[in-house]
Amino acid sequence: MPDAGRFLWNDREYQDMNDPRFSSRSQHRQYMRDNGLSTMDDWTQTWAKAAQERAAWYTEGRDPSRKSDVARALELVQQGRGRRG
Repeated sequence: MPDAGRFLWNDREYQDMNDPRFSSRSQHRQYMRDNGLSTMDDWTQTWAKAAQERAAWYTEGRDPSRKSDVARALELVQQGRGRRG
């Protein structure tokens, strides 16, 4: 993507949209603020943090019922009651 940088510094993309609500990045930001809206890039850090918390929940043993659930499942399999079908 050699031309990707031009979109970061140019309002031409907004002007070419012919959207009556905004014709520049600053007008777009103001429109979003005024209407309580956001773009996906506003949530990048939030999503990354949530992904880390989910991974920790399952891999670091933060789920207190996980060990007992696994033990119970193994018990049922050993008793022959764990299979369905």
